[in-house]
This record gives sequence, structure tokens and C-alpha cells, in this order.
Amino acid sequence: MKKIFTFLLVTLIFSAYAQNTSETTLTGTTLPILKVKGFGPSSSPSITQKMSILGYTGTQSTTNETAGIIGYSDNSTIGNYGLIGLAKGDNASKNIGLYAYGGGAISSTNIGILGESDVFSSTGTGVRGKVNSNSNATDLMYGGYFISTPTNGINGSAKSYGLYATSQSVNSGTVATSTGIEAESFAWTTLNSYGVKGTSAGFGTGAEYGGYFLANGISSGNKTGVYATTTGNAIVATRTGVRAVVTGAATTSAYGTYSESNNSDIGNSYGGYFVGSGTGLGSKYGIYSTASGSGTLLAAYLDGKVGIGTSSVSTNEILEVNGRMRIRRGAFASGIWLNNSVNGTDITDGAFVGLNNETSGSETVGFWLNGAFRFFVDRAGNTTIGRNAIIGNNATVTANTTTASLNVSSTATINTINITNSSTFSGSTTFNNTISANDGSFSSNLNIGGQATVNTLSVGGGGTIFKIKKASVTSTLNSFAGNTFTSQNFTVAGAAVGDVVLATPQVSIGSDIMISEVYVSAADTITIKFYKTTAGSTFPQNNFVFNFVVFKI
Repeated sequence: MKKIFTFLLVTLIFSAYAQNTSETTLTGTTLPILKVKGFGPSSSPSITQKMSILGYTGTQSTTNETAGIIGYSDNSTIGNYGLIGLAKGDNASKNIGLYAYGGGAISSTNIGILGESDVFSSTGTGVRGKVNSNSNATDLMYGGYFISTPTNGINGSAKSYGLYATSQSVNSGTVATSTGIEAESFAWTTLNSYGVKGTSAGFGTGAEYGGYFLANGISSGNKTGVYATTTGNAIVATRTGVRAVVTGAATTSAYGTYSESNNSDIGNSYGGYFVGSGTGLGSKYGIYSTASGSGTLLAAYLDGKVGIGTSSVSTNEILEVNGRMRIRRGAFASGIWLNNSVNGTDITDGAFVGLNNETSGSETVGFWLNGAFRFFVDRAGNTTIGRNAIIGNNATVTANTTTASLNVSSTATINTINITNSSTFSGSTTFNNTISANDGSFSSNLNIGGQATVNTLSVGGGGTIFKIKKASVTSTLNSFAGNTFTSQNFTVAGAAVGDVVLATPQVSIGSDIMISEVYVSAADTITIKFYKTTAGSTFPQNNFVFNFVVFKI
């Protein structure tokens, strides 16, 4: 048996260098047909490693494809391995189970490893890498590790791929899903688990992409450059479909996510399309954005028209909202700021419409202009106007209003108003309830349906009336002698000498008794002179009422 094995060993070694082939077949044993131990010196072609077996096709040119070593296995019901490479060394800086090199100056394609698999009702894998580790050290484990290293002098237009994977069909073969690269991570981790992690650390002036994905086919199906899904049954604090983080310095812009859509057909084009959905009880956000750090902080910057609840925005507007808006209080009172043409940030650079008093139950809303609230309304509808109020066509004031002065240029209906300064009413004005005014001028119709308190009144350009006082006095009317004048005094507080007085009895004093004079004879005293036109005297009348109107001019 020893002689047979020695003969076969010599035969196979010489066959590896021969131009012709020979075949040796042994069965019924688990031992290798050929076993070589030790290594020889370095040899051609330019291989520096010492080796046990070298498969070398020689230097003679041929038009056929050549192979240094071919391993072929197809008769196992458990597993067939065409070639197994095992490297194990406790003291080596690196152990490589299989090293393949493809090179050639004029070759059209150089491939270090070409993995090809045929599949029928099973799983086919062209190249598969696996790492096992049970050490306690800080190991780095790569199922597959690929490096593309351009050297000095390489053409600047060349392309370098650390990993290039293509999934394609031949002769119209149809599959359910075609994936260029599918990576999975199943591990107990203390930090992070990455299905795919891409890192770009380049030099020169070219752009760098940690990941670059392109969907560009002729199929009629939807095209998605990046499709990310986060699933699982574990209860976690946060799930993220896509997370992009930018760090480092940028002289122009830094984008956590930059997306662009350029559609040449009639369909809608979305730079970003976001949907927040789910059956959970938590809030759903289509977009959640925040800004932190120094400098200008904008959670969102939208350069163009915005429609909320609508896809149609008018030509002259930049924002349209279909529905009701709610503006909440932040650091300042809720409201809307309207800038002037300066577009500055000073409190005088425009106007503010919003809450004046923010206390719950006592809110007032108003207009801020030139550094102060000029007009505001409280919860009861009471209105305060900071200075002059100008009322135009068909204006109606329906609640308590206070203003410094009021100018009515056309028809106005006012229920209750308090005027503290000079006012002009050039239109038809109707006061339904109470009017209180220190100074007023009416050049047209004045209708007062309620009480009017006017400090100074000028009607039709005549004299000024400073005060009007009404009083009712109950007294005993004296007896009158026939054909005689009789005077009687009545006390009216506030009456002064020089005031104009109107006096009327509440009931008739008799057809033969006339009132010849009514005047203020002394402070708080009004005198009425009576004349009896017939003979005979009258008896005194008890509880007789006189009504007085006193005008102070």
C-alpha cells in the first residue's frame, strides 16, 4: 500500500507541471488522495509566499481560458466543497484561508475571486464568507471584507469599488425580488448592529458618499433609490427607518438628509414624502424636525410656496391653509407679527396682532403698532381705542367702547361709548344706549336712543352748551290773588345765575294762571313768576311737581 501511495504522489506532482493531463481515482477511504507537507522556495511567477502546492499553467499562450487549480466536488448528499483553504496560526499577524489574485496588464477584466452558483429549488450563493469567534478579546469580525486600493499613477478617470454586486436576469428570466446586495446582522450586541454600514474616507477633490444607491431600470414598477424598513417584536425606545447624521466642518452647507426629485413626466414630484402611521397609541408625526446649537436655528426652512391641507396656493401668496389654525403661546404672547418694508426685528418695524392680556379669564386681543397696543377688545366685547377713532361707512359699535376721540365720516350706529377728547361727527350718527363725551361736534344728524352724557355740546355751529341738567321738584304751590303777579322759589342743586332754564308743570295749574318768567335768581335757586288773569284768589295746591331743564352756557 505504501508503494502505491508513493507512486500516486509522484504522478500527481509531475502531472501538475505537465502540458498533458492524467487522472488517478481512489475510493473507499476518508484519507486525502494527495497530502503535501512542508514548503519549497519562492518561485515564478513573482510570488513571494512559500507554498506547499503551486498550480501553474506555464508561459505558453493559448486562446482558451486557463486555471492554475480547479477543485471539483459533486457527489455528496450533505455538502460539496470545490475548494477548501484553511490557514491557522497562533503567532501569525494574519491568517488567510484563501487568497486569490487577478492581475494582468492587458486583461480586459481582472478578478481576484469569481464565485458562481447554479441553483434549483434551493439557495445559491456565489461567494460566502463566515467568521467564528469565541474569544474575550476586542475582535473585529467581517463576514466579507473587500478593499479596492488605487496606486500611484492610476488614471484619474478610473473607478474604484470596494464591493460591486449585481443581480441580473439572463434570457428574460423572471424572479420575485432582485437584490444587488442583501446584508443581515443577527448578533447579541452591546452597542450597535448594522445590516449595512458604509464609510467613505477619501482624499482629493471628489465628493464622498457613505452609501450611493441608484434605481434605474426599464421595468414598469416603482423605482426606489433607498428602501429602509425597521421591524421586530422587541420593545424598544425608538425605531428609525433611516437615520442620517452629519458631523464635521462644512464651509457652505451640511445636510443630514438631502433629497431631490426631478420628474420629467406628468406625475407629481416630491423631494420628500413622509407618512406617520401605525396602530399604536403614541403620536404620529409625518415629519419631526428640530434645530440646536449656535447661530441661526431653523427647524424648517422652506424656499417656496407652502400649502397646508391644500395643494393649490394662489399666485400672490406663499402660504395657504385649508382649515383653522391654532397659535399657541411660546416664550412670548401668541399672535402674528406683520413686518413693514424694512423687514427688521425692532418692535417698531411693523405691527402685531395678538393677545394683549394673556391671563386666563381676562384675555384681551388687540393691535400693537409703533411700540404700543392701539386697539384691543376684552372677553365681554368692551373695546379700547388708544387714540383717535375714525368710523367709516355703516360702522356699528355694539359693546362698551372707550376712545380718546371719535371721528364719524359716514353712517354709524353706536350702542355705548365713552369719549375722552374732542370728536367730530360728520355723518348720520345713532346712539342707542349711553354716550359719554367730554367734547363733541355734530355736523349732521344725531340720534340718541339712550342716555347721553356730553361735557361740551355744539349743535349746528351755534353756541356751546357745557352742561344740561334735569330736575323734578315737588312743592306746595302758593295761593294766587286775582289779577296779580306772584313769585315762588324752587331749589335745584347746581343751578347758577346765568343758566338757561326750562320749566313745565307736571299737571295743569289752571287756565287762568300764566308763567311769565323762569330764571336762576341765586345759586341752586330757580324763581318762577306767575300771573292770575281773573279776579278772585286760588287755594294752595299741595305736592305739586315742576320739571326743570337747566342749560349751562
